Amino acid sequence: MKKEGFTILEMMAVIAIIAILAGILIPAVTTVRKNANKVKAKALISHLVTAIESYKSDAGFYPADYITVDLASEALYIYLTNRFYDSVANEYYGPYIEPKTDWVGNSDGDGDSEFVDPWGNPYEYEADTDALVSTRPPFHNVYTFDIYSLGPDGVTGAGFAAGNQPDDINNWK
Repeated sequence: MKKEGFTILEMMAVIAIIAILAGILIPAVTTVRKNANKVKAKALISHLVTAIESYKSDAGFYPADYITVDLASEALYIYLTNRFYDSVANEYYGPYIEPKTDWVGNSDGDGDSEFVDPWGNPYEYEADTDALVSTRPPFHNVYTFDIYSLGPDGVTGAGFAAGNQPDDINNWK
């Protein structure tokens, strides 16, 4: 009389095949996820560049990279997501971008919204608001603005190296 079912050897062979396939697929999925986050960060930078240029077209200057002591990313959020009144033209302008939920965060815990990258870090923003080199313009786009993500590792260099690390994502490369 023959018994029906699987032997222990057959079960072990199936489990080994599943483990091998999982070992191949997990790194591939991780790589795809990392690349997707980089593409997402580049896409948001592209949206922000368009919104910043639209702001400049209306206001005549780039949004400031500070508001009192707030972070540049918080200032940028305020300038691009709100309306402002131009008393000379007697018109309201803005908002310039409708942020999606996953674009907005609060990295410093102060309650102020800011644009954040897929890793939860604020986008860094430096603008030339007065076209004077003496007032510390951006390092890369000297007469416009620099905007960049710190990338997956969340760190960058200082000065000219800021935004130029291998995993940083920016608007000048």
